[in-house]
Amino acid sequence: MREWVVIGLIAEVPKRQKRNLFFRIPRYTRSLASLTIELLPPTERGSAMPLKRYLLKISLLSSQPTIWRRVVVPANITLDRLHDVLQITMGWEDSHLHEFIFKKQRFTDTFNDLDHGDNVEEESLHRLDTLLKRKGSLLHYVYDFGDSWEHVIELENSAYPDDDESGFLHCLGGEGGCPPEDCGGIPGYFRLREVLNDPEHEEHEDTLEWLGIPEEFHALAPEFLLHFDENLINSELFQYAKWSRDRTLPWFE
Repeated sequence: MREWVVIGLIAEVPKRQKRNLFFRIPRYTRSLASLTIELLPPTERGSAMPLKRYLLKISLLSSQPTIWRRVVVPANITLDRLHDVLQITMGWEDSHLHEFIFKKQRFTDTFNDLDHGDNVEEESLHRLDTLLKRKGSLLHYVYDFGDSWEHVIELENSAYPDDDESGFLHCLGGEGGCPPEDCGGIPGYFRLREVLNDPEHEEHEDTLEWLGIPEEFHALAPEFLLHFDENLINSELFQYAKWSRDRTLPWFE
C-alpha cells in the first residue's frame, strides 16, 4: 500500500491498482493533474537503468492516412508496461480489454480478463526482448475487442543509442490523432470523419455533442481528430515513468 496525494486528498491505493490510476484521469488533463499528484515517499531507481533500448514503430492498421507513432522503450520492458506505453503514445484511455499476439502466442492481463480463454499467457511475465530480437520483427496488439483496433509493432532498431536527454521512454514522432473510443472501429471512424467534414450532415451536431467538443471549437473538429501532439505524449510518458517505479513485478532486471 502507498499513500497518494490527489489534489489534497490522501487515498490508499493497492499496488496493482496504481497503474490504472493514471488512466482514470482524462487524457487531456493528465499533464495538469501530474502537477497535483505525487507518490509519497519517492522510490529511487538507483543504478538499475536500462542499457539497451528498442526503437519501435506502432501503426494502427487500416487507418487512412495511417496513424502511427515512433517510440523508444527499454528492450526488457514487460508486456503489461508496453501496453501502458501504447495507450499513452496512441492516445487511448485504457477502458477496454486488449491482447498481444506474437506468432501463435497470445498475451493479456489475465488478472483482470477472467474470460481470456485457453492458451493465453499473463503479459506481465514476458519481456519484449524475448519476443522481438531482430530488426523488422513484428508484434501485434489488439485493443477493444468490440471496435477491434489492430496495431502492428515493428522493431526498427534493436540497439538504439542510449543518451541522457531523451530518457528511456520517448516518442520521436508520429502522425494522426487517436480515434475516439467506442466509435465503431475503423468503419465508424471513417464515418465520423465524414460527418464532421460536412456541417450540413443531419448527424453533425449530435456527433459534436457526443465527442464533447465545446461549441467555440466546433469548426476545428475535423482537425482535432487528426491532431498529433508529441510534446503532450512525452509529458505523459515522463509522468508515467515516475509513477511506475514501485512495482510488484520488476520492470528491469
